[in-house]
This record gives sequence, structure tokens and C-alpha cells, in this order.
Amino acid sequence: MNATDFLERSFLNAVRGEALTAPAGVYLGLFLTSPNEEGKGTEVAYSGYSRQKIQFSEPTPAKNSIEIQSTSQMTFPKATTAGGTAQHVGIFDSLTGGNCLAYGALTESITIGIGESPVVLAGDIKLSLSGQLSTEYKKKLLNVFRGTTISGIQAHMALWNENPESGGSELSGGEYARVPVNFSPPAPSDSGQMIMEAASGVTFPRPTAEWGQWKYTTLQDSSAGGQPIYIAQEATPTVIKKGYRPTFDASDIRVAIN
Repeated sequence: MNATDFLERSFLNAVRGEALTAPAGVYLGLFLTSPNEEGKGTEVAYSGYSRQKIQFSEPTPAKNSIEIQSTSQMTFPKATTAGGTAQHVGIFDSLTGGNCLAYGALTESITIGIGESPVVLAGDIKLSLSGQLSTEYKKKLLNVFRGTTISGIQAHMALWNENPESGGSELSGGEYARVPVNFSPPAPSDSGQMIMEAASGVTFPRPTAEWGQWKYTTLQDSSAGGQPIYIAQEATPTVIKKGYRPTFDASDIRVAIN
């Protein structure tokens, strides 16, 4: 399934300091046409139809991603009128109306005849995240579907000698310190993703002693300690020597959700 613009924007705004408040419950809707990025489309509307509350498993590793899946069968009300053929689903933060958080195509379409109750089996609905978002924040975002809010964050940039999720160490030495990053509002891109760019460039303090070899750059959720939010590998490792001052243009600092 795919995140909608609403969910992507909400998460990216959390990195701008705005809390992403988890809904009290999430609901599965059946669609005749795809809700797409805007969370719209033609929802099934036979007499008696209603969305069904959906429960998800804890986030777990799945190949190169982190995944949650539905934990119980969902049986929709019996159709008293023909409902058409449901080919897509959407996950909403409300039983009626509300915001669509994610959408996707059904593996097998459901033709809804009079007297039939559409069924979606346990495990049929899966959500996964991959890409540069850290494992911890993939879990946090997926846990929004399980009722856990993400607090607003002041992001800080940090430099590492290896991937922090694989035993890497943050650089250190004379005057090393993380640097806060402020972002412009998220905006849609040509790829369809919401992308967020730094509001201004970032310059680290000038080293008064060697910091070590720089291989990875992260956005952290704290000025010290905490967790990485995004992790990016540098194309070319660089030894940060005395006097060398790492500097990033605003356009160098762009994040999205995959």
C-alpha cells in the first residue's frame, strides 16, 4: 500500500515540530476506483455499507523494509443492493469522512452482489516502509496506525563514521556538535511524493582537531543522544581534519517517505 499526501505531509511536518496525532482508530474502506495520493476516489456505497475498523500487528522486519499487517478478518455488512466491484482499499482515520492515510489495490477484486457480505482476510492488508527513514522512525510512523502519536521534533544533523544502525560511531573531536536543521513546508514533487527541503543551509563548527572519517549523515531527533530519523550514506568518505568545515546547501538536505 501507499501513503497518501496527507500522511506524508503530516509526518514531514512532525520533523518541523508539529505533532502527528494518531487517530483513536483506523478504518478500512472499499473502493471502486483508487483513492490515489489525494485520498479520494469512488468508495463503495451500497445500502448498509460501512467501513470496518482495522487492527494491525506490531512493526516487524520484512526483507528490506519494516511492515505491519491486519490481524483479523473484516466482514463488511451484507449488501441489500448491488455494490459494484471493489478493486481498491483505503485506510481512514474516521468511520465516515475523515482523512485517507494509505491506499492500495486489492490482489483480487470483490464483486458485491445483493445479499453478499464482502470479506477481507487477516493478513491481507499490509503496510511497509523502506528507504532512508531509520528503522526506529519507520516503526514510529507505522505505529501511528496502532494509535501512537509522534511528538513534534527539532531535527539536528549529525556525522558518522559508519551506519549508526550497524554499530557506527558519531564523529567527535575539537568543537564537533550537531547542528539544528529547520525545514520549509512539504511540497509535492514530480514523482508524486511529498518532499521537504531545508529552509536554509547548514554549516558545522570549524574543527579545532580531527573528527575522524565521515561516511554517513543523519538527521537526529535530539541535539544529543536520541534516535536517527533519516540516514544517508555519503558518496565519498571524507576525513574531517582540523580547519575543514562541513557545509550543506539547503537543496542538499531533502527528505521524503518511501
